[in-house]
Amino acid sequence: MGRLFKNRKEAGQLLASKLHPLIKEERNNLVILALPRGGVAIAAELSQLEKLPFEVLIIRKVGHPHNREYGIGAVAEDGSYWLNDVYLDVSTHINAQIDAILNEEKNEIERRKKLYRNNKALPTLKDKIVILMDDGLATGVTAKLATQYVKNQGAKKVILAVPVCAIESARELRRKGIEVVCFDEFQKFLSVSQYYENFEQVDDSEVINILNETRLLYSNRQPELGQ
Repeated sequence: MGRLFKNRKEAGQLLASKLHPLIKEERNNLVILALPRGGVAIAAELSQLEKLPFEVLIIRKVGHPHNREYGIGAVAEDGSYWLNDVYLDVSTHINAQIDAILNEEKNEIERRKKLYRNNKALPTLKDKIVILMDDGLATGVTAKLATQYVKNQGAKKVILAVPVCAIESARELRRKGIEVVCFDEFQKFLSVSQYYENFEQVDDSEVINILNETRLLYSNRQPELGQ
């Protein structure tokens, strides 16, 4: 199939157009959270077009010990995690490897919390409509934990907004009561990158620059971070 988007900038703009009716109706009760790093570039476009601030929710994929790109679970900011039971108790050796990867990802979460939010907590999500943004939804392992984490914080409604997604992953989330807003959905979905002409990695410096610019621009309307 052909590419859908030139880059994350275009994808974010197109996704913003789909979200506009909701934002117009609910903007006073919204919290927008981006999943770094790619989701930050997507959320930046929505923020600019709708004149709304956003923050980052840090969730890390847990990769299989034999193929770290293949997600078998995820870890949240508070250290809670979800793992696919299929991969547990296979052997003591594999379990030890998975434990090591979990600890590695927890350390990375702490690093990013300090770097991206100066170790401050998320804004209050209780009774809010939360829009979670990423650059795509493939297997859904991080999205599954991210949406559950937000629900556990008392959000009234959780919306996952992505430019492109795998149909089955979107269906699974919808069965759990999560609204999925996606510019296009596909049955045969190998990777998020296949739908972008340019899918260069977003690095820490780019994330920090976007967040600093957004916080400065909307300092009087920014959801207050916890301590």
